[in-house]
Amino acid sequence: LYVEWSSTSDVNTNSSKVTVNLYVKSYSLRGSALSGSYLSVNGNQSDWSYTFNISNNSSITTTKVATKTVTVTHNSDGTKSIPIKANFKFNGTYGGVYVGDLSVSKTVTLDNIPRASSLSVPSSVNVWSNLNVTITPSSSSYRHKVRFTVDGDVKYTSGYIAAGIKSFSYQIPRSWLTGTSDKKMTVTLYTYTSSSTSSIGSKSTTTIIKVPCSSFSMPTSTNTGSSFKITISPYNSSCRHRFRFVVNGDSKLT
Repeated sequence: LYVEWSSTSDVNTNSSKVTVNLYVKSYSLRGSALSGSYLSVNGNQSDWSYTFNISNNSSITTTKVATKTVTVTHNSDGTKSIPIKANFKFNGTYGGVYVGDLSVSKTVTLDNIPRASSLSVPSSVNVWSNLNVTITPSSSSYRHKVRFTVDGDVKYTSGYIAAGIKSFSYQIPRSWLTGTSDKKMTVTLYTYTSSSTSSIGSKSTTTIIKVPCSSFSMPTSTNTGSSFKITISPYNSSCRHRFRFVVNGDSKLT
């Protein structure tokens, strides 16, 4: 008694159609399978019956006695293993030896079904700079959207990024930090994966958005009563600046 199985997967439904064939290999065999003979696929059990009339004693005959097809839903990550069990109630003699039940049991692993694509970003990026998102698609036919959120507030959602495109870039605006005195913030990015007909799922990651300081230069010394020049190298043309002069810990001018 043995089984052979095959499966075809459906990405859109995250499921597989599994077909199992049950065979009996024997020399001369006459009689019928008794009541209670069954074939079970992933817990879905059906009884089977078959009447044998094999008279060939010179070679083994393979007889297909049952076929069963079931649809199996995969786990959320696309993986799935299922049990296959079968029983042949014989209760007789074969080759001069008494044979009761014949059984087979095995666990098979179905092909993994690609699910949500993953994304990666730099650990940090400066405001006003482009944040480059790299998408690792689970399937070459998948399309994606990328969403940016701060503290659960959606800041930006892209349109559909066509299948086959693996990168996306977005310039982080300074307005995202409006109303906060922080010089950095955490942004959560989500990639939403879709096939041509349905949503597959999403994955997320985070990055830090920083507000860099402008730099400036000035003379290392100057005379009392003299003026001196401060040269500012702004990080961005939108930056505004204010200076504070401190002498021996005492603020003199802002």
